[in-house]
Formats: sequence, C-alpha cells, structure tokens
Amino acid sequence: GFTNLAMAGFDSVPRTTRYFNREQLNIMANAGVYIVTQKSAGSAVFARHQLSTDRTSIYTQELSITKNFDFLSFYFQELLDSFIGVNNVTDDTINRIRNVLDDGIDFQTSQVLPRIGAPLIAGTVVSVVQNAGACDTIDIEMELQLPCPLNFINLRLRVVTT
Repeated sequence: GFTNLAMAGFDSVPRTTRYFNREQLNIMANAGVYIVTQKSAGSAVFARHQLSTDRTSIYTQELSITKNFDFLSFYFQELLDSFIGVNNVTDDTINRIRNVLDDGIDFQTSQVLPRIGAPLIAGTVVSVVQNAGACDTIDIEMELQLPCPLNFINLRLRVVTT
C-alpha cells in the first residue's frame, strides 16, 4: 500500500499541516481526496491514505488494489499478444492460451516482494471460448483474488485483576 509511504520530490506540504484539522482531513478523505501530509516541518512527506475518487468499495477506493489490477491486466494481455495474428482459432490454440494464463497465474502468485507480498493471491481461468458473434475473437474470463492493504489494526487490551 501507499498509505504512510514517504514520497520524494516534496519539501513540505503546509496546507495540510497548517490549514486543516483532523476532522476536515477526514471529510476530504471520505470524498476520495488523496492527501499528502507530514508529521512536522522538515519531516518526510507521506500519503495520509491511498484513496481514489471511487469510494464504492475497498476494491475501487484503494490505489494499491487498482494499480495492482491494472498491472495484472497489462501482464496477462502481454502474455496473449504473441497469439494474435499468427494463430487460427482452434481447440489447440484455446488450450495453449489457457495453459499460458495458468502459468501466468502461478508466476504472479509466487512473486513475493518485501513488505508487499505477491501481486496476486489466487486466480482462476473461468473460460476461454471462441466468441459467438465474431469467429476471429476469443473471449476469456478470469477471476483474480488481489491482496488488500493493511489500513487498520483493531487492538483489544484487557486488564486482568488478580
């Protein structure tokens, strides 16, 4: 995730530290404003919360999820580019495409990066079929399980008397 991640290129962000209080920043964040702030003058500038303007779900509001999804869409499209223009739509081509996608899922679920983990938790190729209306097109449906950023920790403490 990008929340609390220090950013290069900024020296200070006085508007978020001087002009807005916590409640006002919360209101802006709830509206989908990506806020850049710092703890004190001279300290590192960081993202307060990695939000997008689409706040309909955790999967659309968290930039790490949407960026991860974009990355995976480009990755899988690149895997398939070599098939276009040099293959006919046959059962063999469809099977090879399915195998390439399965291998791509395996590769992405095994790519564990420090602090981040794998970009893909799990994936399934649901279908690879010839398009019913365009014989030169293959339709693919995949289901992907993406990791969620850790935004909150609920800590419960209990005092035990003796």
